[in-house]
Amino acid sequence: IEKPIGLNTCESREFVEYCSKKGLITQVNYTRRTDDLMKKLCSGELINRIGKIQCGFGVYGNGLLNYASHTIDLVRMIIGEITAVQALKQTRIIKPGPISSDINIPFILYVNNIQITLYPIDFSFYREGSLDLWGEQGRLEILQEGLILRTNETNRCRSLNKAKEINFDITNKVSTGYGKAFYNLYDDFANSIHQDSRKTASNVQSALVNEEIVEAIIFSSNNNG
Repeated sequence: IEKPIGLNTCESREFVEYCSKKGLITQVNYTRRTDDLMKKLCSGELINRIGKIQCGFGVYGNGLLNYASHTIDLVRMIIGEITAVQALKQTRIIKPGPISSDINIPFILYVNNIQITLYPIDFSFYREGSLDLWGEQGRLEILQEGLILRTNETNRCRSLNKAKEINFDITNKVSTGYGKAFYNLYDDFANSIHQDSRKTASNVQSALVNEEIVEAIIFSSNNNG
């Protein structure tokens, strides 16, 4: 199934309920859930690389439903379930993209006390979906819509004794498995059917959570944050 599964959460909930009643196995196109490197990050490698997350930043474009939902899903996957959202003041209007009812607004995702701030950019200039995470022991960036991962470790601080700094002189850059992730979605789906497990990497129930989060962001925007 392509996402969004509905243009509003009422449509989406009806669809999820229909799939549940029919006992259908579902897979929704949130491809980062079958990226091998992203799966490692959510299995503990994120903390191993940069420690506990302090905060994060990112950009998206082409609308909340069309594109920001991917980043929302990625945050849920590798950091944790989102506990609150807050829309920020919209300083300039950016046309949404392929879904006419979609909008672009800056917002904050909260994973308990961790804040992840996302800002929209105009994809007519260039495309970028990124997530920049600052941990207690380093920094990790997921860039170019998920194709590249970069990390920086900590080093002795050059301006203050007995302190540390992020070592920007040495950046570790690796390609992710995102180029194969779309194929992996189909493999994962086929394996679920073959094994009759009814468990897939990106089912409609999980996709509905992303759309409920988008709905909450829009509600926050309509109520002054």
